[in-house]
Amino acid sequence: MQLHLVRHGDAKQSNDDFSRALSEKGVLEVELLSRKIKEGIEQNKIFINRIYHSNLLRAKETAEIIFKTILKNENNKNNSNNNNKLFLEEDNDLSLYNDNYLYIVDKLKNYSENENTEGIMLVGHMPSLTKIGEYLVRANATNKNSRIDFSFATANMVSLERDNNDEWNYLWKITPKDK
Repeated sequence: MQLHLVRHGDAKQSNDDFSRALSEKGVLEVELLSRKIKEGIEQNKIFINRIYHSNLLRAKETAEIIFKTILKNENNKNNSNNNNKLFLEEDNDLSLYNDNYLYIVDKLKNYSENENTEGIMLVGHMPSLTKIGEYLVRANATNKNSRIDFSFATANMVSLERDNNDEWNYLWKITPKDK
């Protein structure tokens, strides 16, 4: 199973952190990232069945842009399992916002054990995304994994994959600036 950790795009400034929308720059960043994700799906390198996002506006907007880009003229045909369906869901308990990364790690175990899931995308915030990635990959305790940079600029995606030994491994990082 693949796990894709995505930080929301650049957001407008506001006194209310919960209602900050994507800025024009943020929308452009996410559109560029979305095209790269779709290319990866079309090349059978990226698999996504479910996209979960925090309930903050900027994460919701980011997830919706990615969701619409993946489905556009595609019908998600390359995700062969799970009846070719892609689901978009809001994480109502704020765990993608508030740094409760161990809760998310436990949630991931439930998803993979109870569903035929090839890939999950989590659209959220710092520092939770960094902590999730570090916790999962560094649990393997190998030298190659100890040097991985899990910092996230806006609209960046880090992908992990769980192997047959139930260990998570770093796959790649995709940014809007990658060619």
